[in-house]
Amino acid sequence: MERSYAFTLIELLIVVAIIGILAAIAVPNFLNAQIRAKIARVYADIKAQGTALEQYRLDNNNYPPSNVPAPRLRRLTTPIAYIATLPKDIFSDTLDPAQASSLGFFHYVEKKSEDAWFRSDWHSAHSNLQTSANASLDVPGGLAWHIRSVGPDKELDYGFPYDMTNGLISNGDIDVWGP
Repeated sequence: MERSYAFTLIELLIVVAIIGILAAIAVPNFLNAQIRAKIARVYADIKAQGTALEQYRLDNNNYPPSNVPAPRLRRLTTPIAYIATLPKDIFSDTLDPAQASSLGFFHYVEKKSEDAWFRSDWHSAHSNLQTSANASLDVPGGLAWHIRSVGPDKELDYGFPYDMTNGLISNGDIDVWGP
């Protein structure tokens, strides 16, 4: 009589359990890696736009005005291409009616053409630095533009900057001030 070799039911269940445990560990790490990659992309996109803004300023002695309809930075692409295409904010949900006016592009404000809005952005983004209701928080003199992403929470959180140490998907906007 020939003996056949096969796995027992218990051995198969143990293998399935081990695969399930490994999957439970791997999937959250994979999702976190995707969010970290998106955050890195947002910073890279903002840096590219900042570099294009500085090149535009060198040629025109001013930054492109921000008091124009979205996308506000379209002057960076035509007639002279300081940047090939305007990147879209990958965290922006263009289906959200509250963000429909931005068309999914990064929020851009330039100090010279919209000083009041620029100051409002600065005060809202840095309000947590104020020590009292009477504290005055003035915009530093060298800053001339502001680019904002809604961040991984996909909501506009004025007054609350994004910080990865609060958790990858925490409240806050990714704000970059320049130059």
